[in-house]
Amino acid sequence: PEGFFVASNGTDITGYLIACRSMKSIWFKAIYKGALFTWGYRCLKGCYGISPKAIMSIIRHKLLFLGSKYNYSSASQGQILSISVHPDYRNQGIAQELLKRGLEYLKPVHEVKLEVRPDNQVAVNLYKSLGFFTTGNFKDSQGQWLVMVKRLQ
Repeated sequence: PEGFFVASNGTDITGYLIACRSMKSIWFKAIYKGALFTWGYRCLKGCYGISPKAIMSIIRHKLLFLGSKYNYSSASQGQILSISVHPDYRNQGIAQELLKRGLEYLKPVHEVKLEVRPDNQVAVNLYKSLGFFTTGNFKDSQGQWLVMVKRLQ
């Protein structure tokens, strides 16, 4: 919960960011505390509104990513998992502010990683303006991704 940031204009949610200091820790908890099985069961029951085809696509995506050189191999690497700003509130500095707060939260780690679609030039430019640089790219079942990193220490 401490890595979840929400932007609001007082009445509406205008954006959010999810940051994680340790993906290994999240996967460890998901597997060994049973959350992964609970999520799987709920998905299959239809609780999340995700089709079996979409579930298989997500699983393929995760397996391809875990097999890539950009997986969660570094214990000192945090990650921006997701960021979004509602279309009605874009170009107002909300994403930049969310990223700054997320990076402040991630300060205990040595570097921060994120993935972005190469054709999302607005996001790529924002990340570059905050010190991220491209370290590579990979392709999965959802398409092409750029891997960007920012060193914090």
